[in-house]
Amino acid sequence: MKVAELIEAINSQGLNSLWEVHDTYGRGENAPKRVAEGLSLDEYRWYSTAVNVYECEDGYVGVYGAYQSFSEMQTWEDLDVICEASEYEPMQTTTYKPKKS
Repeated sequence: MKVAELIEAINSQGLNSLWEVHDTYGRGENAPKRVAEGLSLDEYRWYSTAVNVYECEDGYVGVYGAYQSFSEMQTWEDLDVICEASEYEPMQTTTYKPKKS
């Protein structure tokens, strides 16, 4: 699947969570590969939002949406968060770890 196709498909569906996005588009033989999960995590009282990134044939798509629900009483629809997809690009970062002696 190409970047433009995936963006159009997700943005026109009205999906309510990143789990729905993955169940709909992230499975199967020709599905885009999820390469990052839970980026830009933002927590609210009853739920969190984040961005998952998928690798397509011609680039990357980031999908913003509901990531976790902290309430057993609410459904994804109750959170009133609609997933939004846009084109992303990889960015190299530096991280650090303890030095082994």
